[in-house]
Amino acid sequence: MLYQDQLYNNMNNGNDQKGHWEMVRDTVVPDEATQNSSEPHMQNLSDAINQFRQVMQGLDSSVTSQSKQLKKLSNVLDSAPVSIDEKQTRSVVLPNLPHHREDRVRVYIHVTFLRLGDIDTVKECFHATVQVESCWHEPKLDHLEQIALDAVNADGYWNPYVSVENVLGEPKKEPKTYVIEKRADGNVYIHEYQRIKCAYYEHMELYNFPCDKQDLSIKCVSSRKAAELQFLLMSSRDPTVTNDVSHIKQEDSFTDKQEWHLHTKVNAAVIAASRESVGDMKIRRDATMHSAQVTRIAGFYLWNLVLIMIFITSLAFSTFSIPVSENRMIPSFTLMLTMVTFKSAATNSIPKVSYLTILDKYIISSLAFMAAIPAWHAICTTIKTYGDKESSATADHVACGFMACVYLAMQISFVVLIYSKTGGQFAISSESLSRQDLDACTDKDDSNNNLTSSC
Repeated sequence: MLYQDQLYNNMNNGNDQKGHWEMVRDTVVPDEATQNSSEPHMQNLSDAINQFRQVMQGLDSSVTSQSKQLKKLSNVLDSAPVSIDEKQTRSVVLPNLPHHREDRVRVYIHVTFLRLGDIDTVKECFHATVQVESCWHEPKLDHLEQIALDAVNADGYWNPYVSVENVLGEPKKEPKTYVIEKRADGNVYIHEYQRIKCAYYEHMELYNFPCDKQDLSIKCVSSRKAAELQFLLMSSRDPTVTNDVSHIKQEDSFTDKQEWHLHTKVNAAVIAASRESVGDMKIRRDATMHSAQVTRIAGFYLWNLVLIMIFITSLAFSTFSIPVSENRMIPSFTLMLTMVTFKSAATNSIPKVSYLTILDKYIISSLAFMAAIPAWHAICTTIKTYGDKESSATADHVACGFMACVYLAMQISFVVLIYSKTGGQFAISSESLSRQDLDACTDKDDSNNNLTSSC
């Protein structure tokens, strides 16, 4: 305080510069007597500094506690239910996406399958690499020429925010790329390309296993409401755009060729997605579905399961060559146990589902036939023991012929069932059906299911 008073008095009295700095020097560099006399002042200054530090620490703790209380209050307000009257504005609960446009924008979608494989019918998923192209008109850029458009950043304009809905896990995405195109009519279109590699969910039915056909679908949705945009297929704007996967076959990018046959055509359609709940409202968001079709190659199951079961069940007729007087039950039960053991071993190659497939029905019918053979032998032995030998021999011959008719009817029914369930479209090997036959069958199935093809 003494130093400050002296400096203040010198400045106010208008002392010259030399005298002022001499006073400062004498004050800053005091002599020994002055230094001894200023020790109580230094102690007071140290106490004041400590008190100032305590006050600042108290302010910091107070600010921290207040910020925590504000954060808790914000979380409570966010989690609280919002009741909005129907006549009031509803923009409070809707996502506020940038670059809003008053008109309903037409967005053209095109999906290209770049790689496909690892189809798991039990887990209901498949792996694929797809490229999603979305295109829309941007009227704010119509006045620019193509040279100027090459330098435009598309991030600063309206975007439909297209994404794939049925992805599983965290997809591997490459950075989005944009191409701005000025067409002959003067309209400027923005093309957005995004490449996505991941596993996709697909509901798969195995009722027709091992001759089933599956759709591998990519569902594209937008974060905007249906009132803001209209989804259209790219082929409706540009007839030269076709949806197929012929390039996958040419480039050997289909990794399940040994088990599945890939159809060339990709079916695409615009669908109305389920309504999404936002607050107390239901918002409808449209979507597009792009489906590649595959047919299972049933050769493995027909040669290794069905054919072996035919051989085992055919051996059951050899027991009729044993005279009724001898024991027919031992070879019959031996064949029956062989069938059960084979069925248990074959279970590892069959999808474990809760319903019966075509192959399950055939296996069960073969087991029932094998169980009927020893049952008849027991009846025939009883007739011979307690009845006439000639009548038992006649009944045995009639039973053998009846069993043969039932066996043939069972095999024919199995083939007819496959044809009726698959529409005649099943493949024993990759070369058994030509691509044209498969695509013709696909067109027939699509017309029956009222699907819209984009090709």
